[in-house]
Amino acid sequence: MVAISFLLLGSISSAFLFLTYRTGMYEGTEMPEQAIVIKNGMIFDGINDTAYQGLIVVEGELISCVGPDCPTPDNARVIDAEGGTVLPAYIDMCTQFYAPSGDEAKLGTLKKLFSFVQQRPEVRKNFHRSGISAIRSTGDALDNILALRLQIAEADLSGPKIYASGLMFTAPGGYPAAAHYAGNEFLIENGTRQIDRAEEATRIAQALLADKRPPNGLKAVYEDFDGAYPKLSEEGLAALGKVASEKATWLAVHTESNAHLREALAAGATIIEYGSHEAMDSLTIASLASSNALFLPMLGRAKGNPDRLSILQENVSKVYQAGGQLGVGSDAQDQLSFGNSLHEEMSLLVEAGVPALEVIKAATQVASRYLKADDIMGGLQVGKLANVLVIKGKPYEQIQDSYKLQWMLQEGKWIIENQELIDP
Repeated sequence: MVAISFLLLGSISSAFLFLTYRTGMYEGTEMPEQAIVIKNGMIFDGINDTAYQGLIVVEGELISCVGPDCPTPDNARVIDAEGGTVLPAYIDMCTQFYAPSGDEAKLGTLKKLFSFVQQRPEVRKNFHRSGISAIRSTGDALDNILALRLQIAEADLSGPKIYASGLMFTAPGGYPAAAHYAGNEFLIENGTRQIDRAEEATRIAQALLADKRPPNGLKAVYEDFDGAYPKLSEEGLAALGKVASEKATWLAVHTESNAHLREALAAGATIIEYGSHEAMDSLTIASLASSNALFLPMLGRAKGNPDRLSILQENVSKVYQAGGQLGVGSDAQDQLSFGNSLHEEMSLLVEAGVPALEVIKAATQVASRYLKADDIMGGLQVGKLANVLVIKGKPYEQIQDSYKLQWMLQEGKWIIENQELIDP
């Protein structure tokens, strides 16, 4: 009897733990059985510079018709946009999914730990509450972020589609291994690769991208932070650029000075993060504009430092005027929350002199192009994934409207219905 009692207690305890684990997981939703039609909206498709009246028809995970003459399928669910804007869902081009953030700032240690075990459901919800259907994540432990990428892709969990580099390439003893990863052997081992030779960079990068579960691109830190840390060699960075080019993928490089920015471009960087924390000179601006690399200034990270923010916004204005390609990435960490930080970044870009229309395009169509994913997302076009927002207002004219989310579809599945997040 005693043995039976222990077995029964163990079974009950296991069931309780499983139910507790599954509670609040923010699991994936089912694909609607009926077609969806969105009417009475101004369509800003992310491709054209003007909005137009029309319908959006979604069948399964794809957009099947866009325009004023779309037929309404039998038994379709019809959504009235009520004069709002219908546009592609946003893409945050710089996140570190597992980094501390304001989403969980008030949680105790045990609750934070449980949140990580559950793959941070509140973080995933906040991305969706902000209309974000995809993120580029860098600097996370490789196996962890790739496992989450798969869970979301297979609809086990709900969250934005993940494009991940995972680990970051840096110099031996470089940033972040010797900085905020210091003392954390797990993150140092799984979130970085510390290299000092071009041959080593080539070998490791080729192996990563040839793996059966490869990252979506490569990330390097090419900065010494005013001599505080060793910097990756030019030869090592150039080797990464060559591998990325051969594999037709992206190489993102973190720089914070004019000289290092130009060297990163010469090495083959296709995405520049931060760029320069000093005023950009004419040579740097011209190099960035002519390179066709995506520039992610991450203005929100400097909001607490007005002098630095002013310099960065002036850099943004000069790069935009020179014809450079700007992107939108929040890099939300510390007390910032994922999701709403992207809207803050968009507002700061407009303050810097970038038109709202260009900022919305940067957060949709432009982002998808630099992720090598513009064949499936980033615009409202027939055959693309139905990542669709209905916004109250005109964010392409007033960027403050960007967060006024009424409805959201991700790959044809309902995420937000009439301002309410669907949480199975």
